Amino acid sequence: MMQKYIGSDVTSMVTLPVLIFEPMTMIQKVAETLEYSHLLDLADECEDPYMRMVYATSWAISVYYAYQRTWKPFNPILGETYEMVNHGGITFLVEQVSHHPPMSAGHAENDHFTYDVTSKLKTKFLGNSVDVIRSF
Repeated sequence: MMQKYIGSDVTSMVTLPVLIFEPMTMIQKVAETLEYSHLLDLADECEDPYMRMVYATSWAISVYYAYQRTWKPFNPILGETYEMVNHGGITFLVEQVSHHPPMSAGHAENDHFTYDVTSKLKTKFLGNSVDVIRSF
C-alpha cells in the first residue's frame, strides 16, 4: 500500500504520535539561539579584531547545541508569540507569522547588539528519506 507514496511528499498525510514531540514549540527553540549571547557582548567590548571574530564565531556555532536533540518541537499556531525578557539584559520577541510555509520572525536587543531572525523550516518526507531545510 505504501509503495505508491515512495518518491512523493507525504508529510500532510501522516499523523505523528505525540510521543516523538519535544514539550516546546518551534518559536521557543528559536529563542535558544540566544543562550550564549554573552559571547556577542564580549565581542562588542573587545578591542582586538581577531578576538572579536573568535567571540562572534563561537556564538554562531553555539546555536548547533540546540539542534542535537532529535525530538520534534510542536508547530506553533499562527500569531503565537514568545517573549524572553531580562535574560542577561536581552529582550527577545518572536512570533509565528505564517503557517504554510511555517515561518517565524524574531527581534532581540540589549546594550551591545540588535539581532533580527526569520526562520523558515521546510520538510519533505519521501518515504525512504526525510529532508529538513532551515533557512535564517
